[in-house]
Amino acid sequence: MQACSDNERLSVSSPSGRPVASVLVLPGNPGVASYYSDFAAAVSLAASVDVTVCGLRGHLLARSHETFATFSLAQQEAAIVAFIDELPAAATPLVVCGHSIGAYLALRAAAARPERVAGLLGLFPFVQINRGSRLQWLLGVLVRLRPLALLVAAAAAVYSVLPRSVRRALIHWPCQAAGLEEAAIHVTADWCVRFEGVNVAGLL
Repeated sequence: MQACSDNERLSVSSPSGRPVASVLVLPGNPGVASYYSDFAAAVSLAASVDVTVCGLRGHLLARSHETFATFSLAQQEAAIVAFIDELPAAATPLVVCGHSIGAYLALRAAAARPERVAGLLGLFPFVQINRGSRLQWLLGVLVRLRPLALLVAAAAAVYSVLPRSVRRALIHWPCQAAGLEEAAIHVTADWCVRFEGVNVAGLL
């Protein structure tokens, strides 16, 4: 995996050595490329394609000057378009696969570079707010409640001072109970023990 100043990238080459296409995967939250290592390997093997996962700006497992910065969707889009521009012209078509909010970014990138993108694929796509969704309305209300924000901040402060082993256990158990794959559990645990509690609260 390549850790860049602005994002994290993971690449898997087609085992056949003769890929029929190149697939660019744009992740959903938390935007970390490592979450998709097993997925990228499985897709590459099953479809005989080269797969590249391009993490979102600032969403890095390794600390950098951008780790704690905030980037708008427009800035994330610009970074992805710039990455597509960096890709060498290939004989195989480029398919952009977006997961969750990554699907929105995939749509925007394809619109910006229609001559480079041959196809789009959305996995559980989140491309716009559903005004008719009760759940989304409720979440919108909850994030605006100051007492809830203070409670999350207090919990994050307590989490930050716990020993690393305890913090890892607190993350590992619920992830395992939720049925996450081991690779995803390890990435989540690594992220949560490396960064401050507020960032962890934002991730979860």
